[in-house]
Amino acid sequence: MSDPTRLTTPPAPNPAAGALAAALACAPLAAIDQDTAAVLAGIGWDAADLLLRDLTDDGILDPATPAGTSPVRYRFTPDAPAQVQPLSGPQREAALRRLADWTLAVTSTTPHQPPGRTPLTAPPAPPDPAPFPPSNAGPWLDAHTGTIRTALNAAAEHHWHALAYGITDHLWPWLTGHTPPLWAEAARIGLTAAERAGNEDAQRRMLRSSAASHTLSATPDDHTQAAALWERLLDHAHRADDLTDQGRAHFGLALLAAEEHRTRDATGLFTEAGEAWRKADFPTGAGIAFLGAGDATCRLAAWPQAIEFLDDAVDQFRDPGFPPPSDHYEARARVLRGHALTHTGADHIPTGIRAMTLGLEMLEDRDTGPWQARALLLLADALTATDPDQATRLRDKATGLLRHTAHISDYSDTLRLVM
Repeated sequence: MSDPTRLTTPPAPNPAAGALAAALACAPLAAIDQDTAAVLAGIGWDAADLLLRDLTDDGILDPATPAGTSPVRYRFTPDAPAQVQPLSGPQREAALRRLADWTLAVTSTTPHQPPGRTPLTAPPAPPDPAPFPPSNAGPWLDAHTGTIRTALNAAAEHHWHALAYGITDHLWPWLTGHTPPLWAEAARIGLTAAERAGNEDAQRRMLRSSAASHTLSATPDDHTQAAALWERLLDHAHRADDLTDQGRAHFGLALLAAEEHRTRDATGLFTEAGEAWRKADFPTGAGIAFLGAGDATCRLAAWPQAIEFLDDAVDQFRDPGFPPPSDHYEARARVLRGHALTHTGADHIPTGIRAMTLGLEMLEDRDTGPWQARALLLLADALTATDPDQATRLRDKATGLLRHTAHISDYSDTLRLVM
């Protein structure tokens, strides 16, 4: 029910405020701020700020943030649709194009691109004024998922293909930290745009982004979609003779196989990924893939083969081209290698326990989640016969960690590094 104390028909509205309202109404934004208002209307930030206040006084907008919050964000009042005629035709298209161009400029300032990852589209000039300092992009993006969706949907609607896949591509580091549905939605729009544009490089990048988003979802349907997307990427990569993308496709399929407990399939796929990445001189991928192969062969109790894979992994992690924190991944490999050694004969048990202990110490400096818990459990198993009290203490500590984590073994954190 609308507030009877509010004016339902503002008297003689300010024409500039009316123009801003029409621009805002053409874009389905859950929350409006000075940045998006200025962009949609093609006006300055200060002018947008004043006009937003005018629209609030006129009963068109309500503050959408608590009193005293800065910056203030707004939303349309329930009565606004009857009072505001959205832009249409070329004017609407121009407003949405400004929003999409600006969103690309904003997302291109997102920090923390993985090493060696070059964006598909050259970064445009930074927005002026910048809505956030480059080191603080995350909170702004978190609060503007609706703006990002609107920009992507506008790019899809108007066939602005390079904008659609460019925004998705620049958002990669941020998307990987969010729920798979949002990531999958952006990647789907980006992939469709890349296909329509006939851009082969963009198609492969959008395929792996889309496949990764579905891989990290928990549903069987998502995993079925992920497998199909990884297979499509593999086909594209073979045609392009791109060893790095071949490795990515094999790695993605390996993750799915491991999740479905198809351990032998996972071993083979991790191995293919590692070999492709080694040939491509991509130590980041090769090390992680051989770590996965070593883990899988440990589960198969193929101990000598596991040790060989894990030695290969450590060699890759020590490569100068591997990004920090390489010792975090080396620690995982050392724990698993020590675990394998304890199963290759009584003479190797002390060496294996020392390797696991060293690996656990390295993990404690870097990791408080699934891998530290797993290292504790493996070391406890090795100590059960000789030091049962210490084994019990290690299991208790692992149980405490596992209360805060979903999986004991988890390679999802590596996707950002290798994609």
